[in-house]
Amino acid sequence: MQMRKTRQGVLLGIVVVTLWTTGGYAQDHGMGHWGGGGYGDRLIIRLFSKVGLTDDQKAQMKEVMAKHRPAFQTLRQQLHTARDEITDKLLRPDQLSATDLQPLVDHGSQLWEQLVQEGINTLVEMRALLTPDQLALASRMKDQLRTLHTQMQSVLGGQP
Repeated sequence: MQMRKTRQGVLLGIVVVTLWTTGGYAQDHGMGHWGGGGYGDRLIIRLFSKVGLTDDQKAQMKEVMAKHRPAFQTLRQQLHTARDEITDKLLRPDQLSATDLQPLVDHGSQLWEQLVQEGINTLVEMRALLTPDQLALASRMKDQLRTLHTQMQSVLGGQP
């Protein structure tokens, strides 16, 4: 019985930390003022912006981002609300089990999936605006950044 309670407590802690950090991560490391997904999205957009876009491509990229911005903002607000609901429930004085939180966790997971999908949709639309040469350049820059990251980890130690 004690082992089961400990396991549930650990599971609950993992869920809370995951929701807390991923929700904040989405807000803090999104697409800046564009209101997007996570760090990977921002890196890809940065690569896209460094491939010699024409003025027309720049304008089209802004249109794509503007089109998706409301969905990103709504999803981020909903994730924030879900995180607050979990926190509120966790800090109530009454009895609580992991199953009591499961509907909130499921809802948060669905929102996170929607946020990721919105980011993918945005990036695919942006990618479609690039020429094959621009895509090749972005790919080479990505490879260089990965190599640099691996070298930094080798010098500094730790996991890449």
